[in-house]
Amino acid sequence: MEDIQIVKKILQKIEEIIFDFFTNNSDNKPEVSLNSNLRDQLRLDELALIELALWLEHEFQIEIHDENIEQFLKVHDIIKYVQA
Repeated sequence: MEDIQIVKKILQKIEEIIFDFFTNNSDNKPEVSLNSNLRDQLRLDELALIELALWLEHEFQIEIHDENIEQFLKVHDIIKYVQA
């Protein structure tokens, strides 16, 4: 899979998780960019990050350990991990 497709898929999934998380208050839904902070800007909690990690594992046939999830600070950290 090309790198640009990987980036698009990951961004799309993060946006889906954020949309699900903010369905009750869509006016405050944050925009997603490569430099978005997962916890502060996108307001993803631990459960949402785990959901994202499970999807990444399934989608890209990789394994993500708990300590790696904790190191995901920004969107680009996830993309670098998947591409490694």
